[in-house]
Amino acid sequence: MTATLTPNWQITIPPQIRKRMRLSVGDAVRFICVEHNRIELIASPNPITRLRGIVPKPNKPVSLDDMARAIREGAANGRNRH
Repeated sequence: MTATLTPNWQITIPPQIRKRMRLSVGDAVRFICVEHNRIELIASPNPITRLRGIVPKPNKPVSLDDMARAIREGAANGRNRH
């Protein structure tokens, strides 16, 4: 699989590679020189801001006491499993 360098020194990542690497518009990639004529393309992790909205807001506000209680109960349940 090849890509051609444009006059502006840009290349298009072939669709098969984008799909395999799960790349989307706006994703960052890193280039690492591993040998004189060999470069590795590495997908950088998505920024945390892309996770915004992935978990729906609760129907009612959750207090800090409720959160602390849920954490304690979850920790206790985790200890009981082993």
